[in-house]
Amino acid sequence: MLSDRIPPSPDPAVVPGADLPDPADLHVLAAAIDADAPLIVTLNLRDFPQRVLAPLGIRALHPDAFLLDLHRSAPQAMRQAASATHAKALTLGGDLPLRALLKRAGLPRLAKALA
Repeated sequence: MLSDRIPPSPDPAVVPGADLPDPADLHVLAAAIDADAPLIVTLNLRDFPQRVLAPLGIRALHPDAFLLDLHRSAPQAMRQAASATHAKALTLGGDLPLRALLKRAGLPRLAKALA
C-alpha cells in the first residue's frame, strides 16, 4: 500500500542534511532518502541546494532537464507520451499546439527537442 511507503513527518534532528532553506520541503528529502532515490525532480530547485543533497548522493533536477534526458534515451516513447498528453489536453478543451503547451508547462527545452 502506498501509504505504508510514505515516511512519517521527519524530525529534522534525525534527517541527515536537514538544513533545507524551506523546512516544509523536508518530507520530500526524507522520502528520497527512504526510497534510495538518486533524484528529486522539482520546479523548486532553490529549496534543494546541491550542498545539502550531494553528501546524501541525491541530485535535484528541473522537470525540463529530467524529461529532456528521457527524450535523449527513449525519443520514440517520449514522443508518444507527449502526443498522448497533447491529445488529452485537446479533449479537455485546450487548443494550444504541443510546443506552446509544453512551454506553458515550463518545459521549453523538451518542446524544442520534440519540434
